[in-house]
Amino acid sequence: AAGDAALAGEIDALIFMDAEARDAPALLPTHDDREAYASAIARPGEAPAKVDHSESGGQSITEARAFFDARIADLLQRTHPAPAPGAGPAEIRANTEDRLAKVRALVRATRSRTQLVRFGLAQGEELHRVFEQHASREAALKSIWNFDMPGMQIAGCDLIRNLVLSCVDEAHQVSLHESLWVEMEKHATGGSGTAFDLEAFFMAFLHAVGHSVTSRPELYAGFRDWLSRSVLAGVHADDAAARTEAVRGALELMLAESKKWEERVHAGNR
Repeated sequence: AAGDAALAGEIDALIFMDAEARDAPALLPTHDDREAYASAIARPGEAPAKVDHSESGGQSITEARAFFDARIADLLQRTHPAPAPGAGPAEIRANTEDRLAKVRALVRATRSRTQLVRFGLAQGEELHRVFEQHASREAALKSIWNFDMPGMQIAGCDLIRNLVLSCVDEAHQVSLHESLWVEMEKHATGGSGTAFDLEAFFMAFLHAVGHSVTSRPELYAGFRDWLSRSVLAGVHADDAAARTEAVRGALELMLAESKKWEERVHAGNR
């Protein structure tokens, strides 16, 4: 029991700002993934009974947790098989200690070999521009070296979402994302949620509002042009209320168009 508590404390020190309180994760994922992330890092008995992915994100986090649970269980079974039925207390205790030592070594290896990249923002710097610059460097490196970059790539639709929502304050970012963007994304992709399907809709949408682009790599620039020339034209940068209403109107238009797109393109997939 003492070994379990010590190991749990060591893991909590990685995950939470305060390992004893366990109420503030050191890393906080995007809004859609937070419920699944809270479930994934909870101790047994603390996790929500069920995480519903039908209307929110988080499925990849849940799948990742299940993947690592299975791999660790398989590793322990191969290196330190569970004692046979009828094993004595001493054998069971020794097996438990061996398994704890293995998991402790795994935790420490993870700590020593995991690297995080932190992007610090200067006063007044906009977060979406950090992602924009990162995506530009990623594309440049890929074109020079002609190979796929490791890890999850930043999709054009992710940049567009960040760009659109960056026009309003944080509270409205959450509310507009939940009430309009998520719904629009669901209709635009016919429920698939894939970047490919969403970008196909964005191509059609820009054409419908008179800001056509000829290829997917041009989508971000096309949306930036539409926002500045149409959505926010005449809206003062310091007028937060006016900017919020302008963005809300833009998202309502995107939602309406996404429903028409779903009827035309995805009706047969229902």
